[in-house]
Amino acid sequence: MDKCWEREESEEEETGRTFVDKSSPRPFQKTLTWKSFRSQQNYNAMQTLGVPKIKTPQIIAPLFHCPHNKCFPIKVFITRRDRHSLSRRVIKAKFFERVWENFCSQKFSHLPIFSSDYLQNCLTPTRTRFFSFLVFCVLFLNGCKTLDRLAVNSMTDLLEYQRHSFVREEDTELAKEAVASNLKMLDGLLLQDTDNSRLQLLGGEAFFSYAFGYVETNIKPQALSSERASKLYLRGLEAASKKIGGERLFFDKDLSAFEKECKGVSKKLLPHYFWSVLNFAAWVNLNKSDLKALQNMSKVEIVGKILIKKDPEYFYGGGHLLLAMYYAGKPAQLGGMMDLSRDHFEKCLKIHERRMLLALLFYAQYYTTATQDSKLFDALLSEIQAFDVNSFPEQRLSNQIAKEKALELLKKKEDLFLE
Repeated sequence: MDKCWEREESEEEETGRTFVDKSSPRPFQKTLTWKSFRSQQNYNAMQTLGVPKIKTPQIIAPLFHCPHNKCFPIKVFITRRDRHSLSRRVIKAKFFERVWENFCSQKFSHLPIFSSDYLQNCLTPTRTRFFSFLVFCVLFLNGCKTLDRLAVNSMTDLLEYQRHSFVREEDTELAKEAVASNLKMLDGLLLQDTDNSRLQLLGGEAFFSYAFGYVETNIKPQALSSERASKLYLRGLEAASKKIGGERLFFDKDLSAFEKECKGVSKKLLPHYFWSVLNFAAWVNLNKSDLKALQNMSKVEIVGKILIKKDPEYFYGGGHLLLAMYYAGKPAQLGGMMDLSRDHFEKCLKIHERRMLLALLFYAQYYTTATQDSKLFDALLSEIQAFDVNSFPEQRLSNQIAKEKALELLKKKEDLFLE
């Protein structure tokens, strides 16, 4: 700080020395003494600003810098009548420095009122209220979108709390009635704030949960329910994939380019890939006769491997579950590998200690029917029915849905096994 000052020494009298700031466009002088600062807080603050502890009068005018390396003084006055002004003025100076960085230099630097020269004369303690009013006016004039986003963020927080309550719900009918209205609310909020990643993830999860839990039937969906569930899965895919390029990533991009893009994905984007590919895989499962489904189904395997590599425990071993269903759902001539499928199912169950009943349900639904292992089929469904959903409240609703679907699956055992 000493380099920013030019010192003029007066004759050594009882008044001592006076420091004068000549870096300001309006040089000024004001005296202060240590005698007026008796609290430890102000004592430390004086030391921080580099004021030597002497009895002679001094002056302080610390310099703060804007992002463009243009110095402008924010003058800090300390008088005997206001012992706490130092800490308040320093905080206020830092506030205006942030205002300059976040608003003025980005959007309003072309206006004369926000020029560096004007700020040098404006940001004095006697004019801070005026500048605060100007900042408020700027925010208000640009505030329609800002207020809308504040409202959307508030609603997003509320929806996240609702989600935590929703997954702990035991009454599946009550959850069914609640989730339908939330889907339309999510749609509206996504139209208002298309770049909100939290809303995108909530939308992807909500559409998948509603379609799988309440629309799609268990084994052989009828035409109407299958078509409706397919549309809901596509809407979930659209919502969750906005952050990573949209649904065209799964339908239009070729496999080599898709794999290259997935390899460079950051861990922050893994949830978007997971909920996108989960909706996509569910859509593929209902549309195996569709040419686009056959051409792009290998992307499920690519994303599953990336999830296992980046975060194998994400969503209770979601990467292992994806690969297990993928290998079990394909015929042997198209790349189905039952041993590898069983290995991934067991790894997934180990991660969540066999408490995620949907994994057990898919194990019975895909693997045991493909291998015609009726004994394992009975054992898995019995394990599902014996499980206490209250022992794992984080997934109470999905476990309750798995119990109901396991009963439906058991009724169709004769159609699933040749024995």
